[in-house]
Amino acid sequence: IEEAQISDFTVYFHAIDLSPDEQKKYDEYSEAIGRLLGKMRRTRNVEDKWIYREKLDSIIFKRRSLVYNAESRVPKAVELLMGNQGKPTLVICKRIEQANTISRITGYPVYHSKQPNEKALDDFQHDRIPVLLSVGMLSEGYDKRNIKCLIIVSTAITEAYHIQSIGRAVRLPDDADIHILLARKTTDEKLLQFRHMYKHKIIGEFSKSALKPKNPWVEQYYLADEYSIDPEGRIFQKNDKGKQYFKDNSISTSLERLFNYRGGNFRITKDNLVLAKAGGKIVSLGVLQEPLEKIKHTKIKPLINQN
Repeated sequence: IEEAQISDFTVYFHAIDLSPDEQKKYDEYSEAIGRLLGKMRRTRNVEDKWIYREKLDSIIFKRRSLVYNAESRVPKAVELLMGNQGKPTLVICKRIEQANTISRITGYPVYHSKQPNEKALDDFQHDRIPVLLSVGMLSEGYDKRNIKCLIIVSTAITEAYHIQSIGRAVRLPDDADIHILLARKTTDEKLLQFRHMYKHKIIGEFSKSALKPKNPWVEQYYLADEYSIDPEGRIFQKNDKGKQYFKDNSISTSLERLFNYRGGNFRITKDNLVLAKAGGKIVSLGVLQEPLEKIKHTKIKPLINQN
């Protein structure tokens, strides 16, 4: 993992805890995920693999929702809001109810799909209010140049570079602070593997294993869809009918270099992250810049003899 910093703002990683009931349920989900991953790795039956994959997706979604909605996120977010009074502050949540709860406690307005409060957005934009709570409003960027504090109450761990993306989306000034809440002893801690990409500070106690260097891509690799590239640089995917080839893609050059122009297998996650094994290790080749486009098979009509 590169340790060169790609941002100027400071990121504070805050450790929060699941409640005993939440932790028990989380551990049960994790054990089930481990068992299914083991079955996926061992089976060679394509149909069985898809069955395990569907079950995995369901359990992973439930586990992730549990982490998103951890009870301790709201009081910690309120504490951070109180500690940063006077700073233009944007609060980001993954769940609407979470944002609504913080709004009821603090009195600050919310902006999300079920409550597109344009007045609140305009008031925040023109510094008539100091804080705005949001859910999913940053996908296309937000042009307010003087945000000094960004509080990320919950986030998707698959977005490895999401902090940088958010920083760019809201055009944070260099002296801004980002506070991100991570649940201890959960997949949230995987994000700490990228901490050296930012000026950062650890607040609280995280698991010792989470702070040790390790590969963050292993689980995603085995959940991703498998593809191959041949020695001629052609990308294809095996199916029941043989091979489905794809048109030339910008990722081909990186794959060819990785496999020394001999061909090899790689995988693409749901978030379009390209992963491959090199030297026995799983490595990331970055995000797919353009989707793979299938080559359509065309039937050639036989020539009709005119004579």
